[in-house]
Parts: sequence; C-alpha cells; structure tokens
Amino acid sequence: MLQQQMLHVYTTLERAVELLSDDPRVAAIGDPALSRVQRLRADLAALGAEADVAPCAATLRYILTVDKAANEADAASIIAHHYVRYLGDLAGGQVIARKMEQLYGVPRSALTFYDFSDIGAIKPYRDRYREALDSLKLTQEERERMLSAAAEAFRFNIDVFRAVGERICSR
Repeated sequence: MLQQQMLHVYTTLERAVELLSDDPRVAAIGDPALSRVQRLRADLAALGAEADVAPCAATLRYILTVDKAANEADAASIIAHHYVRYLGDLAGGQVIARKMEQLYGVPRSALTFYDFSDIGAIKPYRDRYREALDSLKLTQEERERMLSAAAEAFRFNIDVFRAVGERICSR
C-alpha cells in the first residue's frame, strides 16, 4: 500500500530535516506544519492497515539515499528531496486525494495525509516555499548537487509508485 511505503519515506525525510535543522538553509524549508508521519499513521489506522511493514526494494533504496545525505550533512540533497515530496503533495497530492475519495470511496478520515490545513492556503504557501528556495545561499557545487538530488528523488518516487502498483495489480 502506498501509504505504508510513504510512511518510511516521510519518517526518514523528517528525521533528516531534524538532524540538519541547525543548518539555516534546511531550517528555511523545514516547517513542522508540513510533517506527515502522524497523519500517515492515522490514515493507516483508519484503513485498518498495518503501519509497520517492511519497505519494498524501491522504498529501501530511496530511504537509504536520504539517510546517507543526512548522515553526510548534505543539506542541498535533503532540501531537494524535501522539495520533491512536499511540494508534490501540495500540488498533485490534492488531486490524488480527491480521486481516491471519488473513485474508490476512501473516506476523508483516511486521507488526512493530504490535508494541509495547518499551513493555510496552499498556493501562497507554495509561493513562499519557492521564494525560500530561491534565496538559499548555496555554492555552485551545492546547486548542482541539489538539482541532481531532485532528479534522483523524482526517479525514486516513480519507482516506489510502480512497485506499489505492481504489487496491487498482481493480486
């Protein structure tokens, strides 16, 4: 189930942001209002699904990469992974939530992961987030690493979605 795999991703990512929170660049984007771990746990409980399942291979590759970046204090890479996940949820995630409710009858109580009411209006928040990104003091090498990590994060997310889809479709 996607939520189970995302629980691994967000647990790792939120731990990485916490670990690097003394870096002002990470602190600039590390808003606790974005935290998703407790919401994912609540959604899994509402669905009657286990929260503590092993990560699939694609998720494991993803979280090991984020862990490595955090342990190396690679702020640029952590910021990139944060951007891809959270801004994706603030944009496409809203569409996914509506479709899950409309097409599959998933109750709102099991879709709290997609509820960002703690941040206020989504578009102004996304705009402020992007402004914070644009104002980060990064070296050219860090910018390049951030772009590379963002591309890598997109690939990891595609791989996780595919793995979950294959698991569901093979039942």
